[in-house]
Amino acid sequence: MLALLEWFGDKGEPNQEEEAAMITSVVKHQISILQSYKKAINDLDYSKQWKTVIDFKIGQLLTNNTWEEKLCPDDINLISSK
Repeated sequence: MLALLEWFGDKGEPNQEEEAAMITSVVKHQISILQSYKKAINDLDYSKQWKTVIDFKIGQLLTNNTWEEKLCPDDINLISSK
């Protein structure tokens, strides 16, 4: 997780080689890749780091205008994107 934070400094998006190195580092340090936001922010060992990375990634999406956050109207039934 710390490797992820280091890579996401001021460098922007990692290239394929850097991303592979991040994944290798996560595996080497036995850091779980959690499958939900709830699990990540409640992780006993890495919740603070996960929250930092998640906030950073959302910030990038907003800055790059590739995603915008909206409230769901009450009459809409949201479904998972999984």
